Amino acid sequence: VAVAFMFMRTPARYKPAHPENADKVSPYLTNYLAPEIYNNVQLDAPFDLIITEEGLNDIIARDIWPQKAGGDNFYAPSVAFENGTIYLMGKVNYSRLPVVMTIVARAKLNPDGKIQINIETIKAGIVDITPFAMGRAEGILTDRVKDAGDRSWLADLSDALMKNAPIDPIFTVSAHKRQVRLTAIKIQEDVLTLTLKPQ
Repeated sequence: VAVAFMFMRTPARYKPAHPENADKVSPYLTNYLAPEIYNNVQLDAPFDLIITEEGLNDIIARDIWPQKAGGDNFYAPSVAFENGTIYLMGKVNYSRLPVVMTIVARAKLNPDGKIQINIETIKAGIVDITPFAMGRAEGILTDRVKDAGDRSWLADLSDALMKNAPIDPIFTVSAHKRQVRLTAIKIQEDVLTLTLKPQ
């Protein structure tokens, strides 16, 4: 009974967004995030992109849920930021009962300027299931990589999650066809700050 209770516990940080008009694109994305990136890339100088926990959760909540992962339905996702740590959370149903899964990561740039995810723990409720969850996730990602054809980014993501392999953090801004490099990452209470440098 005690173990079942621990599995069913909801972490205090778990606060999924429930936006009105959830079928619409997030105003945080269209009115702030996209213009902020678009305008700053044109200035051709490094800039800080400040992402709030509330805004990011509004964007995430408007995606299509549930989504399948290894036969399980994953839904009601949520992200939390706390002084160097990112919490990725969401629900899966276990024996028809909802269980909150939490991935705890301390993403940072290494001395070579590449980003490492640094997954520390994976929990079901408040129970640490890291070895089991990592093994299962590796199987799911391996299958997806096989089905992905030439999408090497998926293989890179798999290695980053499973082996903590570093990723070169260069991204394309589609509106400009310009690339930006992530040069710094700062995780604070409720806020993620990314320093981006147009290439």
